Amino acid sequence: MVFHMTATRNNLGADVFRLKNEKEAFDIDLTDGDGTDGLKRMFSALLEAMIADGTPSSVAYEETPGYDQKMYKEICKEYVEILNSELVQAYESLKEEGLVD
Repeated sequence: MVFHMTATRNNLGADVFRLKNEKEAFDIDLTDGDGTDGLKRMFSALLEAMIADGTPSSVAYEETPGYDQKMYKEICKEYVEILNSELVQAYESLKEEGLVD
């Protein structure tokens, strides 16, 4: 399953990383002190999707037209690369544990 991640602003004007697929989307507020917990919840959701789907998940960076916070865009791009690497490792571990085929 492919998810898309972008750096953008939510409806309250906060800078967020938005992770979405065809079914759902959720935001991680980058200016909130709870951002680390949001990243953990996001990774858990990706793992749950892999287990439910039985296939590896991946994340693709998606540009948000008009979003001008270059620093957050660059961080998002780098995080997507790191996240994909971690998802490959997690999928291999899930296969070893017999949780996916």
